[in-house]
Amino acid sequence: MKNKFSIITASFNSYIELEKTIVSILELDYDSQNLEYIVVDGGSKDKTKEILKYYEDKFKKRGISYKWISEEDKGIYDALNKGKKMVTEEDAFVICINAGDKLLNIKCLERITADIIIANLYAVVNGKNKKFNINKIYEVNEKNYFKIKVHHQSFFIRKKILEDYFIDIGETADNLLMVRAINNKNYKKENLLEKYTSSFTLGGISDQRNFKRIKSYMKSIKKYNSLTEEKLSISKLIVYNIVPIFKLLMRAILPNKVYDIRRRIFEL
Repeated sequence: MKNKFSIITASFNSYIELEKTIVSILELDYDSQNLEYIVVDGGSKDKTKEILKYYEDKFKKRGISYKWISEEDKGIYDALNKGKKMVTEEDAFVICINAGDKLLNIKCLERITADIIIANLYAVVNGKNKKFNINKIYEVNEKNYFKIKVHHQSFFIRKKILEDYFIDIGETADNLLMVRAINNKNYKKENLLEKYTSSFTLGGISDQRNFKRIKSYMKSIKKYNSLTEEKLSISKLIVYNIVPIFKLLMRAILPNKVYDIRRRIFEL
């Protein structure tokens, strides 16, 4: 039996970017009856609601289940928690795609029987898709915590095991959710890194460069340890991750233009 996919997009005052994402969903090469698209808007004051209404007939003609709400929320992760509650099928794979990001190919995942699928994705740099190259991961520990590249745009998890985001964590709430899921030994995981299922545009909440993000990382590690028997050692995290922690600090310190130039020259 083919897998069902529920795609969730959180948006706020970004109707131009949101429309790009909506179009990518409509253009997916996948059975319509196995697709569900959910948009949770934070009460936008721009043309977002007009766009959402405009595409109702297009989704209906395509045969794709389409739901949307527009109301105030407490940020992106509160919106994604609302979207999770709107997912119809408990066994469906949930994938979170930001406004402006695109879902490109899920046909390659239609027969996968795992609980969690980690695929690959493209980063859009200067208007061109560049392979992001997520590294294979079956467990997150002190040695690789800051080195893994897992993005929710290519992280597929069945609704029945999807936890809520801890919205008090801040920017790294998605990282905490994915790490907890990956480290749960009861879940079957499948790394399909040869499959590029989506693309994302640099500059989202996970690409912020400030000390607030560093504080959020510390909160997420503390929360992880409070919920898990196998604790992460802070001292080991620092020792094993000197280079990525240094890079994180540089992201917070360097002016945006300087960091962006360095990033485009050397790496993503």
